[in-house]
Amino acid sequence: MSEVGEINSLAWDKLIEEVNWLREAYTHKCSEVGYLSGVADRMKWLRDQSREQITSLKVQNEHLKEELEECEYLRKKLIEQINVEPKATKKSFRTFPHGKSNNSVEQSPSISTSSVWF
Repeated sequence: MSEVGEINSLAWDKLIEEVNWLREAYTHKCSEVGYLSGVADRMKWLRDQSREQITSLKVQNEHLKEELEECEYLRKKLIEQINVEPKATKKSFRTFPHGKSNNSVEQSPSISTSSVWF
């Protein structure tokens, strides 16, 4: 039997085993914390990038809205100009003696369109 104040060898072995287990668990947890810290940093970076993209897209959206409004204004002005201008009258063609208008082309019998060189 051991004296008072002495640690039993079996208890000592169990204590050492527990300490080793705690060291391993601590090391494992430290690596998890390091990994999670890296993940947290990455998430913060992604959040910042998303905010920058959102801001950029809002500015771009406003610019496109302004361009659309300007195009709509110009379209309305153009429609107003078209509606105000007098309509073009149809051209009247002069009739030739044989009843053909000047916009028809007579071909001489000696020239065919398939033999024309460009």
